[in-house]
Amino acid sequence: MTLQKRVSALGAGAALLWTSVAQAQGPVDLVGPPAGPSESALECLSIDQAMSLSAARDPNARIAEAERASADADLREARSLFRPQISAFTRAGFGDVGLVDSTLQNQVGLRASQRVFDFGDARFAKRAARFAQEASGYATAQARLDAAQGTGSAGLEALEMSERITVSQERALYFERQLASIDALLSEGGATRTERANAASRLAEANAILLELEFQRERASQRVLIDTGLATQVCSNEKQLDFLLQSVAVFPDDASAISSALAQNPTARVIENEIKSQEALVSRQ
Repeated sequence: MTLQKRVSALGAGAALLWTSVAQAQGPVDLVGPPAGPSESALECLSIDQAMSLSAARDPNARIAEAERASADADLREARSLFRPQISAFTRAGFGDVGLVDSTLQNQVGLRASQRVFDFGDARFAKRAARFAQEASGYATAQARLDAAQGTGSAGLEALEMSERITVSQERALYFERQLASIDALLSEGGATRTERANAASRLAEANAILLELEFQRERASQRVLIDTGLATQVCSNEKQLDFLLQSVAVFPDDASAISSALAQNPTARVIENEIKSQEALVSRQ
């Protein structure tokens, strides 16, 4: 498998496998952070492990969880409209009705009420709150998927840069040997200074490309480090083969993968539930 095909397949596989697991669990289960391995138990960090750790630590997912808790409270409040309403009250009064008389009155009690017919107000309030709660659950799932996707892309970039660095090192070594040969020939009159300058220029260019690739790999590795909180290096491509095979087995072809993504996309489900929630609020009004 060529470098480009390997990286492309690994990237598609990583996204598909993590997404398929998320879809199988459903949005409610995704509210809880996925369990991740400890740093001491890892020799290297696989792409799927990095994605799970990033999803568990992502601040946007934590914000979505807090918003879901608020939606849960709103749903409980809406359900309470169906139950008897009990309130406590106390009153005190003091009055002077004559030259020598005064009256002090205290009153304490409970008041209970029950809706008998409210024209569907409680039903539509509960419906709106329930759809809003479901929307918040899918929003949490989407936040986790976004975090996993960003970390997975960074991990794949680190792997790609590592392989490009290997190729660039071989290229730089070739030009270095060529320059050494030209120097030997130049001392014997078998080469010109122009040829030596061209070889030196190609070697400098190869070293510059190598330096740029090393910078890009370090940047991607730091992104994975920040997202996962682990200083463990990303595993090499050879150690990702099991994960890649699992990813390919999730969907038999591209068409089924695209169809599943469109049908199960959390953002689309958020919008659908928000629309239903707003429609229920309109009916309640």
